[in-house]
Amino acid sequence: MQAIINTESHDWRSDMGIAPTDEEINDPQKISISLIGCVFINPFPKPNLTHEQSTLATIRQQRKRTMRTIHFIGILLFGIILQACTNTELTHIPLPEKRALNFNNDWQFTLGDNQDFATVEFDDEKWRTLTLPHDWSIEAEFDQKYHGATAYLPGGTGWYRKTFKADPQWLDNSTYIYFDGVYANSEVYLNGKHIGGRLNGYSPFYIDISKHLNADKNVLAVKVEHERYIDSRWYTGSGIYRDVTLVSTSKLHIPIWGTYVTTPKVTRSSAEVASQIEIKNNFDVAQSFTLVNRIYDQNHALVSQHSLNGQLAANTQTTLSSTSEVSQPQLWDLHSPSLYTLVSELRLNGKTVDTYKTPFGIRTIEYDANKGFFLNGKNHKIKGVNLHHGAGLVGTAVPNDVWRRRLETLKEAGVNAVRTAHNPVSVSF
Repeated sequence: MQAIINTESHDWRSDMGIAPTDEEINDPQKISISLIGCVFINPFPKPNLTHEQSTLATIRQQRKRTMRTIHFIGILLFGIILQACTNTELTHIPLPEKRALNFNNDWQFTLGDNQDFATVEFDDEKWRTLTLPHDWSIEAEFDQKYHGATAYLPGGTGWYRKTFKADPQWLDNSTYIYFDGVYANSEVYLNGKHIGGRLNGYSPFYIDISKHLNADKNVLAVKVEHERYIDSRWYTGSGIYRDVTLVSTSKLHIPIWGTYVTTPKVTRSSAEVASQIEIKNNFDVAQSFTLVNRIYDQNHALVSQHSLNGQLAANTQTTLSSTSEVSQPQLWDLHSPSLYTLVSELRLNGKTVDTYKTPFGIRTIEYDANKGFFLNGKNHKIKGVNLHHGAGLVGTAVPNDVWRRRLETLKEAGVNAVRTAHNPVSVSF
């Protein structure tokens, strides 16, 4: 018995509708990751209390070492590959600009809890200024009174505040604040009003802030509560430990996570690309629009294009489905992880009002009970490891270069698969 599974992509790299940058796409050292399966065994025995003191001493010594001493272990399945660039003679077409703004800079932070921290009037001048992502637990002193499951480090409650002036265009647009991960229980306030939050520390979330923005001064405050710090069998970290992004676009737009791409038919000579694009109309009147879908290869060469016309009632949402064909597809493979980008462009009265980019790969996957795993018709032995979301001495606010070094080292050791444990990972990973 066997099953064949074709590539699917739910904008894994573009939660906010942005594709990898030109620099990332053209960098021969870029890492491409693809999920291909999962098996995990990870026993966590209770710590031997007679060795806790020596364990703490060892941890303190390791903390003083450089990043080169960070080690990790795991058992898992998925795919890691260094991406190489290919040369073509096709015409290069520039991709449209992204609609997302990095919102990581110029935050104020303090440990402790006071509801006045949410107000516009509160003076946070004496707070610490930092750039996100941030993990406050890893900055604390190790102490045996805390639990070994969470690295003998505390949790607690912390507050973040960011003061900013709104771009005039944000006030006329649909504008969202996107959090890729806040550990653990978050409450979000804008200009003193509670506007949302998240209980799960791993799942990303976003909030529509359009109606809460001021034309001049705005204060975004985030409370992060992690008092129950022994809530996992592994180190979790505390704080806004992943990226924050502001997304502002037309009231007629493709929502965050609003695209879904599959490749139901794949051969060496052609591939069918099926897309489902959500369209949301936040205007108070109906809108007639045109959706233009373009597919680019990894060298930004246009390989397919088609258009759809539609009409959407006021304050409603719909999904448009379509299919395209890519001739002579560059298949995603272990040693040539080629990626395409679907660029979905919304036009209103002949003007482009929103653009959303969805990276995807074209490949076939086959599992056979007797023969094993096949990628693009070729048999492979899956050689996998397991990675948690933290990285030793830097905690859970992990710089991209740390992940890059780890994945490069693993690939050199023969690894071709990664299982990410045990929750949704960051977009950047």
